Amino acid sequence: MRRTLRLFLAALLALAATGGPLRAEGGRGAHDHEEALSARETGAIMSLPDILAALGPALAGEVLEVEFEMEDGRPLYEFTVVAPDGHVRELYVDARTATVVADDDDDDDHEDDDD
Repeated sequence: MRRTLRLFLAALLALAATGGPLRAEGGRGAHDHEEALSARETGAIMSLPDILAALGPALAGEVLEVEFEMEDGRPLYEFTVVAPDGHVRELYVDARTATVVADDDDDDDHEDDDD
């Protein structure tokens, strides 16, 4: 229960930093936000607190940012997370089911080769 509360509070802080409950991506700007809000109100997607509760330990670390995206007709929440080991991860979660569809180590693009 404490972990869920911490995750929820971290997400709230991330939401405050992004300026709103969702930052819609995908090229249509405000229309994406309206689409996300409509989908949430009709129950087509899960709420962010429900997603956080469902993810539990899969969302280990500090949430920096949360975005909503429509990718190939699939609603996704994208979480940018700093893992406990300091690596930045991007976690893509199906907004309808809370299923993790991708977990990318964002630091892969930024690591130096130590030869």
